Amino acid sequence: PAPAPAAQLIYLSPDATEPLTGPLRKECVYVIGGLIDRTRIRGASLSRARTIGVHTVRLPLAECGLAGVHADLNVTTVIAVLAAGAVSGDWHDALHTHVPLRVRRAARTD
Repeated sequence: PAPAPAAQLIYLSPDATEPLTGPLRKECVYVIGGLIDRTRIRGASLSRARTIGVHTVRLPLAECGLAGVHADLNVTTVIAVLAAGAVSGDWHDALHTHVPLRVRRAARTD
């Protein structure tokens, strides 16, 4: 299959300013950037998306009451949140169900 045009790509980046809202768009491909390293490289996924001209969004953590949760969740968690949000349309429920309790607890003590 031919690659999706940049206009149909949405890159999920913890550094994006715009939160993911509303239903997932069926005509779009959502790219989950996963960089594996001992430390997070701030801005790496956002920079890459901007370089190739792709729209970026972040998970709506703060908007859904998880302001202290670190935005750099593992890929498995992000996929679970996206799948649940796509089915229910409820990002609050998807995040509170799939962001691990240990991550939510750590955010409250930071």
